[in-house]
Amino acid sequence: MVVKTRSNLINFLETEFSKNMDVFVPFEKKPKIGVAVSGGSDSLALILLAKNWVKKFGGSVIGITVDHSLRNSSFEEALSVERQLKKLDIQHKIIKYQGLIPKSRIQEVARNYRYKLLSEFCENNNIFHLLVGHHSLDQRETCLMRSWRDSGFIGMAGMSAIREFNSYRLLRPLLNFDHNDLKNYLLEKKITWIEDQTNKNNFFLRVKARKYLAGKNWSIDKLYAEKRIKFEKAISKFFALNAEVNDLGFVRFNLKQFLKLNRDFRQQILSRSIITVAGLEYSPSMRGLKRVSEHFTRFSNSKTLGGCLLIKKKGNLFCVREIRNIDPKQIEIDAESLLWDRRFKIKMTKSREKQLKLQRLGRKGFDQVTNAGYYNHCSNIPKVALLSLPALWDKDKVISIPNLGVSLYRDLDVTATFAPIQSLSPLGFAVVN
Repeated sequence: MVVKTRSNLINFLETEFSKNMDVFVPFEKKPKIGVAVSGGSDSLALILLAKNWVKKFGGSVIGITVDHSLRNSSFEEALSVERQLKKLDIQHKIIKYQGLIPKSRIQEVARNYRYKLLSEFCENNNIFHLLVGHHSLDQRETCLMRSWRDSGFIGMAGMSAIREFNSYRLLRPLLNFDHNDLKNYLLEKKITWIEDQTNKNNFFLRVKARKYLAGKNWSIDKLYAEKRIKFEKAISKFFALNAEVNDLGFVRFNLKQFLKLNRDFRQQILSRSIITVAGLEYSPSMRGLKRVSEHFTRFSNSKTLGGCLLIKKKGNLFCVREIRNIDPKQIEIDAESLLWDRRFKIKMTKSREKQLKLQRLGRKGFDQVTNAGYYNHCSNIPKVALLSLPALWDKDKVISIPNLGVSLYRDLDVTATFAPIQSLSPLGFAVVN
């Protein structure tokens, strides 16, 4: 057992990092590891620890920096990271955010776009493991902010060490690392880092949480994580016995069995269903989940939450995509494969001379194909569930609805596979000790 001292800090942290990476096995032979690097002390320490770990397996590591353009100096900071990693013989890629700069919810919007760009990079470059540098103080801040929002034991368990997506895993191997140890690790290696000035801005909730925790012995109760792990196993069992993820992009489950459950279970079943159907990264608010969960114990009318419509029908509760939350604009298909509405993977293997466009089916498109006799609606499925399907349009005419088997042109070969970014069943909360 290696004991941490200042003289052997490097050896200690590298040993602990290796133990934490064991939690995430299996890895492929010669793993290719992506690391989100901002230039701060935590992410720089992370990529050095990752480089040391992966070389034992003949693998490789690449640093990925998102230039969010929120500060005038952001691109120069990204270049500084690139120069530093080049000296350390570490491959690096800068991804520049090209969208509008948000005027409100700045950190939230920036975080969402950052992960979107990181996700696309991993998928396009066959990177199956993306490491991020959240450490023990980040975990404590997260739990404190969730306690302020009354998020229950699910939120109070903190961040999971693993989050699985369609094409890659997001791993947090530093959740039990002290942020001061990470800084000292860099000092021992004579490596400088960038101080994020937003960490001093009291406008942001996380900064308020960090200042609140300063000098306080506020710790996370590990029982929350244990309870969450058991709870998620029970949720997965319910889905296995009572639920269906339909190829048409909706979830349905047995209403009678759902109403037998206590409030916490009902809320999380609704949460997972909405996350899956709407293609969300995070759950709707606890307040909204409580409201909708209680509603269905007493009433039969439909409710909306998180971009979804919850409908009672023939002994089932359906969770379908709410059509008004899908961008009504037509988009040109300029690639053989794309992810539409964060839910459907569209593939075209043959093209036509005319440029076809992708858009939600909607009421107009649905009426076109049903009135023409191309499709007969099944009464067991809510009609609104079909209106949110992807459809190919030639100007104002629907020419293909892949999920319904409708195609007006023989030379058109297109598929639409329901591939939400998160699965219905929780993939398992994970901790590093």
